Amino acid sequence: MILLFALLLPATFAQQVVCPAVWDPSAPYFCTEREVQNEALENGLYNKLIPPVEKFRVPVDVTMGLNVYKLVNLDIQAAQIDLSVWIRLSWTDKRLAWNTSTYNVTQTTYYASNSNEESDIWVPDLEMYNQERSVYECADKQAMVYPSGFVFWSRPCIVSALCSFDELSKMPFDKTSCEMEFGGWSRSGWDVYYIESNPPISFASESTALTTFQEYSLDEGSSTATTVIYTYPCCPNEPWPVLQYNIGFERATNYYVMKIIVPNILFTFLSFAPFWVDVRSGERLSFGITVLLAMVAVDIIAAELLPICPEYLFIEALVGGSILFAFLSLVESCFVVYWYFKNEHEAEENVAVNAINSTAMAIASALHLKGKASKSADESDGVGSETPYTTNTSSTPSRPSTKNDPSDDPGGDVHVDDVHVDDSNTDMFLDCDEGPDVPPTPTAVRPSLTRMGSLRKSFKKSFTNKNAKEKEKENRKVYLGERNLNEANVLTGHRVDRVSRWAFGLLYLLFLIVMFATIPLW
Repeated sequence: MILLFALLLPATFAQQVVCPAVWDPSAPYFCTEREVQNEALENGLYNKLIPPVEKFRVPVDVTMGLNVYKLVNLDIQAAQIDLSVWIRLSWTDKRLAWNTSTYNVTQTTYYASNSNEESDIWVPDLEMYNQERSVYECADKQAMVYPSGFVFWSRPCIVSALCSFDELSKMPFDKTSCEMEFGGWSRSGWDVYYIESNPPISFASESTALTTFQEYSLDEGSSTATTVIYTYPCCPNEPWPVLQYNIGFERATNYYVMKIIVPNILFTFLSFAPFWVDVRSGERLSFGITVLLAMVAVDIIAAELLPICPEYLFIEALVGGSILFAFLSLVESCFVVYWYFKNEHEAEENVAVNAINSTAMAIASALHLKGKASKSADESDGVGSETPYTTNTSSTPSRPSTKNDPSDDPGGDVHVDDVHVDDSNTDMFLDCDEGPDVPPTPTAVRPSLTRMGSLRKSFKKSFTNKNAKEKEKENRKVYLGERNLNEANVLTGHRVDRVSRWAFGLLYLLFLIVMFATIPLW
């Protein structure tokens, strides 16, 4: 408690410092600075809305410098950039000057200079013409004034500019830039003339100003500044000086090369792999379709990174050409497979037709032979024919037989009780007892049936053997024909594939060479 009282006691009895009514050189420093500002502002001669123009149409020169600190954001699709900059303005306002011999202690003083409404002194009404938001939204900082009336005003600001990016057609090997225009808004060049500082553009060297892990970085070598004079139809003789700052940006191309360009090139060469696959393989078409779908998926991902613009970009041409080559290789595979199976189907149809024709011819031949055999049998069984029959002239007792004269029978038929069937010519025997006293038992046997049966058996056997041989021969011929045709189709497909892989490979290599060689021309 005693310690606290000891600390507060000096402050209680401390004397308040008050600036004298009449300035005294021995007065404190802040009194001197206040006196300088009071002398400049409160004498009724200063108006913060009037620029320090000494003669009619002899403007005050305002020097502008731009220190680019860091790139905050660059949106290609929105055509907008956000930059952290320091806007530095300097001019001379002799109304703010003071006599250094009188106020020799004070070398500089500071005035509030937020805007024309809140500023203590006159400040240029500088605006960025292609702005997204006004530069008056920058931080409010004081202006530093020297005894000669020279004013230096520096403010940190986040400027948001609407750009028209150029050289974007070379994407991703482009070095784009954004042009920012600064000029007066209310006062023309007759009152305020804006000129460039030396150097007009500078870049921060602090470690915190480095842009790492960003798609774009500042390109100091391509950044320039120029002064142009605008005139408008309302007042063609009134100049409006404008400072144009062209800030360059360099793209990180490695990401696009590794994620878009290289995969598309590899996928395109991979789409040529079916040229080495046999045409009879079912995986040939599915592999080509899979590769093509993978390339389309990569293109969809790349489309999200590209701006929508009427210009045709380099990366779009490269990706589109690669997809076209992959599509054509798939079409070639479809054509080769179609050609192979089309010929194979035609061969199968021809074999089936030949088999049907052979069968029909065999049936016709068999019917023809059967007809001839039937005709021969009928001729052998005709009237007066005794070929299949013999009379019993042996001395061995046998059945009594009586030969009738055929002329006695008007029909010329031979009766079974008058003939004896030779045992060597038929398997049919009469069922009777041996002995001369036993009368024969007649049996109605058609002698031609035995002959027809034997002929049918012999014909069937020969016809079966002949058909088997002809069928075996025909099957072998068909097998050899199919094998030769399949081999011919496969060889044709291999020839087409051999030509295709060389043609597609060389054409795509030529396409890549032309594309990368003409990048500067895009």
